[in-house]
Amino acid sequence: MTKLTLSKLETRLMAAADILRGKMDASEYKTYIFGMLFLKRLNDQFAAKRKSLIAENAKGNLSPKLQAERLERAEFYAPQFFVPKEARWSYDLENGGKSGILYSTEDVGTVLNKALAAIEEANPEQLGGVLTASINFNITGGNDKKRLMDDQKLRDLIGEFDKVDLQDDNLDFPDVLGAAYEYLIKYFADSAGKKGGEFYTPSEVVRLLVQLLEPVEKMHIYDPTVGSGGMLIQTANYVEEKGGDKNTLLLAGQEDNSATWAICKMNMILHGIVNSDIRNGDTLKEPLHLNSSGGLKTFDRVLANPPFSMKAPGDAEVQLPGRFDVFIPKGSKKADFMFLQHMVASLNDQGKAAVIMPHGVLFRGSQEKEYRRILLNKGYLEAVIGLPMGLFYGTGIPACVLVINKQDIAKRRSVLFINADRDFKEGKNQNSLRPEDIEKIAHVFNKRIEQPGYSRIVPVNELAAEDYNLSIRRYVDNTPSPERQDVRAHVHGGVPQLEIDELQAGALKHYQGLIELFVRKDKPGYQQFTELARNKEVIKTAVESFSGIQDIEAKYKNTLESWFKKAATKIDEIAKQGKSSAYELRRQFSNELLKTLKPLEVLDEFQILGSYADFSKVITDDLASIAAGGYDNRLVPDNEILATTRPDILEITREMTYRIAELEAIFQELKEAEEDDVEPRDSGVLPKSLLDELKEVKKDLDKSFKVAKKAKDAVKMAIIQKQLDEIKPQLDGHLALEKELKDLKKNIKEFNLSKEKLIEELRANVTPQQARENVLKRWESALVEAYFLRLRAAKNVAEQALLNLQNKYSVTLRDIEESRNSEAKKLTQFLRELGYE
Repeated sequence: MTKLTLSKLETRLMAAADILRGKMDASEYKTYIFGMLFLKRLNDQFAAKRKSLIAENAKGNLSPKLQAERLERAEFYAPQFFVPKEARWSYDLENGGKSGILYSTEDVGTVLNKALAAIEEANPEQLGGVLTASINFNITGGNDKKRLMDDQKLRDLIGEFDKVDLQDDNLDFPDVLGAAYEYLIKYFADSAGKKGGEFYTPSEVVRLLVQLLEPVEKMHIYDPTVGSGGMLIQTANYVEEKGGDKNTLLLAGQEDNSATWAICKMNMILHGIVNSDIRNGDTLKEPLHLNSSGGLKTFDRVLANPPFSMKAPGDAEVQLPGRFDVFIPKGSKKADFMFLQHMVASLNDQGKAAVIMPHGVLFRGSQEKEYRRILLNKGYLEAVIGLPMGLFYGTGIPACVLVINKQDIAKRRSVLFINADRDFKEGKNQNSLRPEDIEKIAHVFNKRIEQPGYSRIVPVNELAAEDYNLSIRRYVDNTPSPERQDVRAHVHGGVPQLEIDELQAGALKHYQGLIELFVRKDKPGYQQFTELARNKEVIKTAVESFSGIQDIEAKYKNTLESWFKKAATKIDEIAKQGKSSAYELRRQFSNELLKTLKPLEVLDEFQILGSYADFSKVITDDLASIAAGGYDNRLVPDNEILATTRPDILEITREMTYRIAELEAIFQELKEAEEDDVEPRDSGVLPKSLLDELKEVKKDLDKSFKVAKKAKDAVKMAIIQKQLDEIKPQLDGHLALEKELKDLKKNIKEFNLSKEKLIEELRANVTPQQARENVLKRWESALVEAYFLRLRAAKNVAEQALLNLQNKYSVTLRDIEESRNSEAKKLTQFLRELGYE
């Protein structure tokens, strides 16, 4: 049987989410998906261990009774979780029948709730309160207080999870479950919108904090507002990437929201984190990570994204008040520095922290100003880093990172300011940091580099002179210089040589000869546009076909393909050397590509590393699969198997999926039009109010028609029939679209089931050599695409610079005056012909 790959598990989890989507939003039903995944994982691991115990018992001379007793004792399953009968997915009865969650027939919600409670009771130390505190499958809602998940919906959910075997031996690579869990967390955060920020910080921001802190093995790491645990998980992954043993870390965190705390606990378990200490409670009021003397436990690294501008608690509500140098008044929406003070107090003498904060903490007065003074005078504040706006869920405001460092505090008399708010990838709903943005910030921070308009080391005495105001733009202003405008060129024509020289030293520096296509020599200090520069579309076409750009792209493509051919032989060795070698290979590839591509000059160091980071994301799961089991058919994606053997199946799937999306968009558009009280476009779908009205009218007309028919009133029957004929096309058209959508969803579900079986049959024919060729082909394509994404961006910058130059100087003031005078003459002539002069 083919092992469970990450993509297949993600597909199953999305199918499970589809079952619950509708009456609840993502912020509500996420816990049920997490709970079911966890429940199934524990059951599958338990079943596998039970099977091995049965085999062991059979080898001994134990009585049947003693064998049965051993199978029900938790210590024989350690360190795995023990699953009592009430929580088992399925088990055989003595009379030959079957029982368990899978076979429950009535009150399924109660069965699942009892299962969660039973697992907690059997494993109190690790799971006490994790499942029952946040998950209730009998949850009610709405005005009628009915159960939101009826028995059939829950049976469907159980049936979806029954399709996956989550025991270790069936997983494609060891961390499949952890990766799938992270995928789910991000999916639910994206779906939940503003509420997503309560439990998830975008992974790119987390990666930045981790790279700033550079944790190593054996460290104690702490997140006092841990959410779903992403920062701690990425810290462990980073240590492993760098060749360290993540199991030597101690990961600690505290979370106030019990449901989010439960998600975090499950996250740690599913990632195989062996040393974690996640507590549930309010960190400001009652910190729960204490030392043997009852004081705060201290850590090597602290990283966190506390809630912005939360109300501060009062003095009487707070335990261990000594951790606060400055107390924020109760109820003030300024608890940000309360969190920071707690983190500073939670660092050991060599500890470092990276904390996300709103910009207000940098300049607000009163107690916050006093704490900034303390931070600077004690030498704790190492850096202030400005981030772009729109990175976080639910808020568009920009944030910053404060880096605290207790090492060498006596010598620290300056603060590094980095203004990185202009470097990001723009998104439709949310912006994001690109890998090259993260690399640049981390490089400038670690090397303490000063770069005009980006970073500056500011002495503490200068900050004191500014009244401890740490507003980033005071010290690093990255506002673009005003665009140069040449008045003579605007009036008399020509292209200023100064601006041409600036372009050649900037946006066009890698494209020698490009500018000559669009300008030619003229009088001293100026050039003239050529015919190519008269039309914007012509400029775009000329840039696209410029031989210099094509030569650069060819050089990069050849270099990357040549490098990859050599790299492929190293990839082949991964199957023999295992997981640790895979991490080492990724580090080696990064260094090799930087060394290989830097001489080509167009992409800088950060773009090269950023491109590799994108490529690395593509290959990570496949590389883990190869390290776990070599090249085999599980590595070939479903669509590629179909594309080479049954393209007709792919075409049918595409057609059905497209039509479903088209119909759903029509119904959604109508719903939004009703909400916004605007006239919807004519699509054959009726507004709900009109649909309900027509249904009632038809119902009344049908009743009247029966009465007229019984009375044999032909005239009345004809009148009613005419009225029915008038509304029937509208009703029938709407109902037909509703039925089509319903039938399509049912059909595609059945079609996908049969498609899955067909794919598994076809997969069996894929040889290891074919799998290898498929993987390497996809990787090479992903490698080239990652770098060409940046090359195209550089080309677009050059193109935009030329278009901007053309837009500024292609039309002179004299041209405008001549055009105006010409039009004025035409108007005068027109008026004269009409007899107005």
